[in-house]
Amino acid sequence: AGNKAVSQAELEHDWSLLTASHELDAIASEWDKLYQANPAHSPFQARVWVSAWLRHLAGDHELRFLAMRSKNGELRLLLPLVRTGGGVLATDRLVLAGGYGPDCSDYLGCLFDPSITDAVPGMLAQGIRTLLPANARVELRALSAENNVPSGLAEALPLAGRRFQCVDQFACPRAELAADWDAYLATLSANFRSQVRRHYKRIRNSDEY
Repeated sequence: AGNKAVSQAELEHDWSLLTASHELDAIASEWDKLYQANPAHSPFQARVWVSAWLRHLAGDHELRFLAMRSKNGELRLLLPLVRTGGGVLATDRLVLAGGYGPDCSDYLGCLFDPSITDAVPGMLAQGIRTLLPANARVELRALSAENNVPSGLAEALPLAGRRFQCVDQFACPRAELAADWDAYLATLSANFRSQVRRHYKRIRNSDEY
């Protein structure tokens, strides 16, 4: 709801597979712009977070980022995958960046322009079919259910000639935070707000903190 309509011409697109760090560096500003354009994106899809995770927590891996551009060259969708497990596996194992290991994140998935929300599952299925090997095992762990992308993929992947398996995971809680400190204080009772302000002032003026 609220997404602007797009014409069929606008939905025409080109896919590419990014496999090198310098290719990610080249789209840094576009990634940031795409991330900020959609309020449904989680902090764990931000470039600064994913880049830090790749550097420090990903272990041995190879980049396999699926990028989709409109015909006028605008980045519209980005699926950050990594190939992990080395070359000893007969089947390529591709996992969402941030989606494995002891320090994995929640609310992951592709980044996309909100104007193409309804078309995202079909586009992802097309990108997976077009760019990834037929024997690749794509694990979309911690995939956000925002905008019904998982259920949409369950319908679109068989049409793209891919087998799939959906596995329910434990619910991941989240908290809606106030926009700023004053907005947070406004949610508190008058008595509790007064206590918070008093303690905050004491801490701010103390040399012990």
